[in-house]
Amino acid sequence: MPSEAPANAATALSPAISVVLVTPDDWSTIQRTAACLHSQTVRDQIELLIVAPAEHVIDRSVAELDGFWAVRVVPGGAIPSVAIGNTYGALAATADIVAFIEEHAFPDPDWAQALIQAHRMPCAAVAPAARNAVPDSVVGWADHLVSYGPWMDPSPSGPRDGLCWHNVSYKRSVLLACGDDLEAMLAAETNLHWQLRARGETLWLAGDARIAHLGFTHLRGALGEALYNGRSLATARSTRWSPLRRLVYAVGSPLIPAVRLVRLLRQLRANPAQRRGVPAAAWPAVILILYAGSVGEFLGYAFGPGSSATAAARYEFHRQRQNRPEHRP
Repeated sequence: MPSEAPANAATALSPAISVVLVTPDDWSTIQRTAACLHSQTVRDQIELLIVAPAEHVIDRSVAELDGFWAVRVVPGGAIPSVAIGNTYGALAATADIVAFIEEHAFPDPDWAQALIQAHRMPCAAVAPAARNAVPDSVVGWADHLVSYGPWMDPSPSGPRDGLCWHNVSYKRSVLLACGDDLEAMLAAETNLHWQLRARGETLWLAGDARIAHLGFTHLRGALGEALYNGRSLATARSTRWSPLRRLVYAVGSPLIPAVRLVRLLRQLRANPAQRRGVPAAAWPAVILILYAGSVGEFLGYAFGPGSSATAAARYEFHRQRQNRPEHRP
């Protein structure tokens, strides 16, 4: 159970939004993102849920934890993945809106306020627009284009067919409705988004809710993440498929990079502001990352998850440590 009740419950009976921030080890891993959350314009309406191995690894006396509606530490023991940590946080949340934020994502001060405003509409999920936190890195641009291309800042607010992973906010009722499948859904959120769309739910991109996302600046990191995320996505998507359907998708997986590349180029052509700053040298790396993802999808359709969940964990946390010192924001 969370470790602390609201400190200012007298001023508000419930928080407007619960924000889930996961650390696999200690406070130092999340301090930078916590500082961004501390700067939120609606900080006193935020229930901050820090999912950590144990309560004692979080120093509750630091200034970054002052002024929230509540700060709760959710002890999770070993936390091998973002999905497991986010699941613990979602189940502990008390607000009607649950927002996930990675430890290598840095929200602008009005991020939470914009999410709250967007969720006043009948949206199941709302994602922020993301800008590249390492614009001086060619590989960083390639990773950003592949991971956040459809949701790059600047983007107009509006409905979308799909949203990004790990930095999305949801109606809490939507997450709880997943039941025992919640962790699997949060491990490959594209599948959750597809299911929500199939039910007629609205997925929304809030262009005024902005984050800076730190991608990989080493190509090996970008390729590894794409490979294992692709395998996780394909495995989760095809769990209940027939062997024949899995075979068809496995055979067709080499076409995925071309389809995604065409969509990305069309999007950037339609939004010149998003093209600004993207170096031409990033495109070969974009193609390599797309193909790594398609190899992962082939493996997922053909052979199942393998050790992808365990392997992917090493790419999910400590992004700053994995990048070059000059490419740390």
